[in-house]
Amino acid sequence: MSVTGGLDGATTNVTSRTAPTGAEVLTVAVIGDYGWTGWIPSPDKFCFDVLPRLQAAGITVPNEVVNDCDPGDKQYITNATALQMDTSAYVGQICAMKNCSAFLSVGDNFYDSGVDFTTSGLLRFQAAWVDMYTQGVFKYAPWYQCLGNHDIVPGQPGVDFQTKVAPMYDDRWYFNTSLYYNPYTKACHNDTQTQIDFLSNTFAASNATWKFLQMHHPYRSAATNETDLGPLIEIVIQHQGIVMNGHDHCMGHFFSNNTNFILSGAAGYPQAGDCNNGTAPGPYALYLGANNLTGE
Repeated sequence: MSVTGGLDGATTNVTSRTAPTGAEVLTVAVIGDYGWTGWIPSPDKFCFDVLPRLQAAGITVPNEVVNDCDPGDKQYITNATALQMDTSAYVGQICAMKNCSAFLSVGDNFYDSGVDFTTSGLLRFQAAWVDMYTQGVFKYAPWYQCLGNHDIVPGQPGVDFQTKVAPMYDDRWYFNTSLYYNPYTKACHNDTQTQIDFLSNTFAASNATWKFLQMHHPYRSAATNETDLGPLIEIVIQHQGIVMNGHDHCMGHFFSNNTNFILSGAAGYPQAGDCNNGTAPGPYALYLGANNLTGE
């Protein structure tokens, strides 16, 4: 999907290190939950026979290996890969028409178990992102990234790859803050005040016409509301911002506390159930795009 907003300033050519300020209109594409291409699931023999015995014996199995045994994702990998390709082509066509200045990712950039600094990780990054988003407007427009739950499966090595290595590999790939440079997972949850302070100070200091919070998990959704995000959402409400997220594999527009919540999470594998099959579950669901046959 694309989002258009008004900003002050002159039109400029942008890179991943330069904010895409426009004239009176700025159009960006929001795309999430997309990186299926190149993922090879764990073999069925391992998942159904060996893994249970390892776990019963108390042998530690890496998170990424367990994740690559997910039966639902193994079932949908073929369709998800094809739909990622179709959706990327469609987004490219729409952005060529609308003159998109940038792309905004809302996480889960690499299914099923993220990528890390290995040869296989480099090959996945090349196949699922560099080669996937290469034509037309994709060639010069920067991407502003965030991490999803699948991206952090490898732990700190996965976070480091996406935030430190990938930006050197392709200049369009960009993380704007250093919040993810901390030892991850537990430390992240133990230091949420750092993120709260960062968002509060940044929003307060900004003179932008439109202010967006870009994140992966939803605070308002047709599936599961992540209420632990409340402190961040309070800041967005205070500054009349807009929330953009993924995670749910569908498209939606929610409105609560005078705030818009935009969901764009079906760029690879749409699941109608994540948007309650198109039926509004409460008063804050304004639009639900629930189609199992196409991406968004």
